[in-house]
Amino acid sequence: MFQPIDYQTYLASGHWQARKAEAIRKAGYRCQYPGCKAYNVLDVHHLTYQRLGCELDSDIIVLCREHHQAIHEGRGNGI
Repeated sequence: MFQPIDYQTYLASGHWQARKAEAIRKAGYRCQYPGCKAYNVLDVHHLTYQRLGCELDSDIIVLCREHHQAIHEGRGNGI
């Protein structure tokens, strides 16, 4: 049975840290926002939370900190 997990607890987990590192590696260590090629601080953004804990590659996107913040502030479009 699926056990709900607190999102912040999940982000601090070893599982998420490994998944995040894998996503960044697969993205070539750069932001995937359209037109951006930044290699600075990278975050992994959830496009959906449906499979939290067993995300598909299509559930997440690697973003530089600037574009990640823009998405959360509603300023990011094109994803």
